Amino acid sequence: MRTLTFAILAALPMLTYAQGRPEPELEKSVWRLRVLGLGVENETRISPRGTFYGRFHFTSSSETIPQFDGTNKVLYSFYPALSGGVRHFYNLERRLAKGKSIRYNSGNYISGQVQYNFPAINRNGSFNNDMSNSVSIAALWGFQRTYRRGFYLNLALGVGINRNGGTPASDFTLGYTFPGRGRSYRPL
Repeated sequence: MRTLTFAILAALPMLTYAQGRPEPELEKSVWRLRVLGLGVENETRISPRGTFYGRFHFTSSSETIPQFDGTNKVLYSFYPALSGGVRHFYNLERRLAKGKSIRYNSGNYISGQVQYNFPAINRNGSFNNDMSNSVSIAALWGFQRTYRRGFYLNLALGVGINRNGGTPASDFTLGYTFPGRGRSYRPL
């Protein structure tokens, strides 16, 4: 309950609209195909600087097991995962002032994320992996850019909590952004 209360209080500043000068505005909705970490995601604007994102993708893990003959056996597992969260973009005016684009929500952000990993769908060995049927919550700092022809890059780093306690959290995504018809910003 404390985690939910903290998440709501952390999201409140992102949901408020500033008075006075118009702010740069993010895209209404952006769809992306993840190539690295195969999957699909959507990012939907909830305020001029905030978005909600959801994704379905696949994650993997591996474990190296020493064998009696002195060799190592590597076991791989692949997991479908469902994640979502909110992002607050904080450098939109600065990017526009420098002549850089904020198209398709290109910018730096802070984020809160929740991820659920389903049971493994392909396991080439039997080992106990902590990713199966697990929930994790993370606080991240990241940046995302959409370049010409829809090439998409996202990198996020932070800390998370799962059933094993605190852990470093990260997300690195390469993919394709589908062209949209939405407006990427309001002039200042």
